[in-house]
Amino acid sequence: MVGARHPLAGRSAVRLRDLRGETFCFLGRALAPDFHDLVVSALRKAGEDFEIWEHPVPGLRVSPLRDDGSGFTLVCKSAGTRLGSGLVALPLLDRLPAVEVRIVWRTSDVPPPAQTVLQAAYELARGQSWGN
Repeated sequence: MVGARHPLAGRSAVRLRDLRGETFCFLGRALAPDFHDLVVSALRKAGEDFEIWEHPVPGLRVSPLRDDGSGFTLVCKSAGTRLGSGLVALPLLDRLPAVEVRIVWRTSDVPPPAQTVLQAAYELARGQSWGN
């Protein structure tokens, strides 16, 4: 994902090498050290090493890029279909290693919204033949 004014924003897809010299904008390592390290490692395994800027507000409710709109970030394909204004999703042509994502919850007193999320996750995992 890049800003709408980014020089690559008009392309139909990009490779990581097209982003050389750019800053990778990502969630702070302190928030999710294992996930952060997995994603950064995946970039390096693909042959690229980017300067990393840790966004002070994680998530996509605000732009995941720097305040001036510079840099790029990686999001899952489904998140790329629901972008805020000023952002452009570009398919990545490089194949990155899979990153494992887990859902963890307390088994006692699961509130209804969490039950809905868990049910959707179960159905998706079953439909995709993921995990156990």
